[in-house]
Amino acid sequence: MSLLRSATAFFKRNEYAGYSSEDSGLEFDIPLRKLIVFAQGKDVKIGSLKNEEGGEVKLQSDTAVSYSSTDGAGLTTFVKSTPVKDTSLKGQVAVFADESPIVAGKYTLDVSGADSIQIYYEPDVKFEAGLYKGDTKMEEGTIEGGAYTVKVGFVDQLSGKYIKSSKLLGEPKYTVSINGETQELTGKDGASQSIDVEVDGESLELTADVNYLKDYTDSASYTFKVCTLDMNVDAFKSANLKMLEDGANQITVEATRNDQPLTKEQWDAATLDVVSVNKDGEEFGIQWDVQKGSEVSTWIVTPKYKKGGMFATETGQADVTINVSAEIDGDDYGKAETVSVNIKDDKNIVDYLKRYWKHIVISLLLLILILGYVPPFKKRFARSIKKRPSIECSAEKIGLRDNVMKGNFEKDLASRLLPYVPETGRLTFSPTPVKKTAKVRASGGGSMLILNTSAFAGKEEITFNGMSIQENEKGHHRISASTIIVVSTPEFTYTCIPNVQRTANGEIKRGKRK
Repeated sequence: MSLLRSATAFFKRNEYAGYSSEDSGLEFDIPLRKLIVFAQGKDVKIGSLKNEEGGEVKLQSDTAVSYSSTDGAGLTTFVKSTPVKDTSLKGQVAVFADESPIVAGKYTLDVSGADSIQIYYEPDVKFEAGLYKGDTKMEEGTIEGGAYTVKVGFVDQLSGKYIKSSKLLGEPKYTVSINGETQELTGKDGASQSIDVEVDGESLELTADVNYLKDYTDSASYTFKVCTLDMNVDAFKSANLKMLEDGANQITVEATRNDQPLTKEQWDAATLDVVSVNKDGEEFGIQWDVQKGSEVSTWIVTPKYKKGGMFATETGQADVTINVSAEIDGDDYGKAETVSVNIKDDKNIVDYLKRYWKHIVISLLLLILILGYVPPFKKRFARSIKKRPSIECSAEKIGLRDNVMKGNFEKDLASRLLPYVPETGRLTFSPTPVKKTAKVRASGGGSMLILNTSAFAGKEEITFNGMSIQENEKGHHRISASTIIVVSTPEFTYTCIPNVQRTANGEIKRGKRK
């Protein structure tokens, strides 16, 4: 019997298969606590264990062994003679281990002088069972009823994640017990497996056992208290906007715990919140009135105008989320459900007139007022009339010289500020000592009326475009900004055109219109 056969009898459950001394290569798909190398040979020497980067795993112990080291071992009534030492059987046992696990990966084992090599290992994994809702693991305590997943298997203690499969763990056999109902799972699907369960009732007892590598076993157990808060929602599908305030459209909510109504104390302490959003995910413009129902564990939710106004309330499709929160046996529970309702816009022209009549009246008054300042509703003087029009003074006597003087045109302030009132003003078209001033009023189309016509009627020395005003002329005499006004005296002839202004040398001055 060889040393290695004896070692195999002791370590057979963890033997590493597939090792070839020719390439000295090892590959581990899980972390290991330790690696044990048995090598037989007269001059055997176990060197190092290195990873792909050349880093060495610590050699914890290195022991030389032989088949028999004591005299008289094994003497019984059936064995009368002392076994003879077989000193020809030599070998070496090396244990590789470090403070941290031997991580998964490829390694190279350095062994020389060996006739045969056998390798054993101890996995550094943890057996675990968990109850999951989605990707979230439930902690022991109280959970809600519903659909869950029970996951069992081995966890990599370095990453904390379940190991999907591993040739170094063999084919584990799992037994899962949920409230006394047992289900067996074989390891053919990997080092971790899961089953779906529907949790109901008052409690959940979860126990999981595993048998792997023939003689290895482990177990895990958890206890959960189950409290299922649920609700039934009966909602209207659509409602007319104008009918919201009558309270006919309601949403009825009933909360239950493990399919039973809440107690009166739980109902009194519970709260119900309502949130609604439109198709863009923004808050829907509506208010919700929440009242307790006539029966324990029920509520009545009624839509109301936002800020009490029909026109402030949004219409269209609304997703309404109802959230019930309750405290049961000292723990807080919540349940939410979303329903879709449609608020129809049934407003008509009469509703708009009732709502906006003040705005309409004010807008019309403002429009009427504004129009009073805009032609043709307000008659204005031509913008070409100069504030200081030129008066050309042509001498009629020897010894006098021609020159240019300034007239004057000014508007009455009140006529400019009042709507619909034509602008009025005064035009002085001859200088002192024969100063002549016409009171004028804008009449549209660039023309204006002389209001004090009588002051110039029958005065042949005063002409407008070459014609004097007849003595018997009635009404107001019409002129324009380009009318040539002439006043004749024995000394000078004064000529004034309201829209002309000249420079000192007699040239027409051009610039911005006044």
